[in-house]
Amino acid sequence: HTYRWRDSEDIFRLLQISGWKLRLQRLRTTDAGKLVGSKKMTSFSDNFESGNLVNWTATEVGSGDTIAASSARANNGTYSAKIVTNGVPDDYADAYKDLWGSPYPTEGWMRAYVNVDSHGLASGQLATLFSLANSVGNPRMGVCIYNDAGTLYFRAIFPGAAMSGNLQQCVLDTWYCIEVHVRVTAAGARTLWIAGVQKYSSTGNYTDNLRYVYCGPNSGWADNAITVYEDDVVVNDTGYIGPIQNYAFIL
Repeated sequence: HTYRWRDSEDIFRLLQISGWKLRLQRLRTTDAGKLVGSKKMTSFSDNFESGNLVNWTATEVGSGDTIAASSARANNGTYSAKIVTNGVPDDYADAYKDLWGSPYPTEGWMRAYVNVDSHGLASGQLATLFSLANSVGNPRMGVCIYNDAGTLYFRAIFPGAAMSGNLQQCVLDTWYCIEVHVRVTAAGARTLWIAGVQKYSSTGNYTDNLRYVYCGPNSGWADNAITVYEDDVVVNDTGYIGPIQNYAFIL
């Protein structure tokens, strides 16, 4: 028999099939998608197939803005999170997870699949898509969309709305796998991947902590109207996550 699974995050527990007991090791992929050993445990994940946001601590929305599970579009399955802001300056619409308790970790990874349906961003405007934040809710590392002279790009975003340069063009109605990593120590690091390809990396003194994760733009980090779908969110404090992989096992 051939058994297929969508993602190593979903499986690799003790299996009992027709009287056979098979113990499978958690797998990890490199940027190239090759299996390279044991995968570290997930702190949090949500594919929104519950049809709601019950797995998140709470939502925060500005006036007229919304975030909710939606069947209008999904990377996998039936549902994703649909984020809509209405164009009022400093818009926000996020679901957040109060993930880590004290002592707070100093390193984290967050992966999500994002699909930008539409936007009203003028040149020089941005909207954050997701981020890792500290114990008072201030983002330490995330990804945003940025309108550069009429062309939409992905950029890494940092404290104080500082940004990287343009990393890759964002085509509307297209799913992208994006992962961010930050180490908030004196020997800090920031990294961003798109579709498993490293697009940004820097080092420096980024001393802080990590506590919250945000799906959607928080704290007024949407300069104008956007409609965005996000799906297959995975967060951990132990190692690179990577794109969803399909595995087959013949027993």
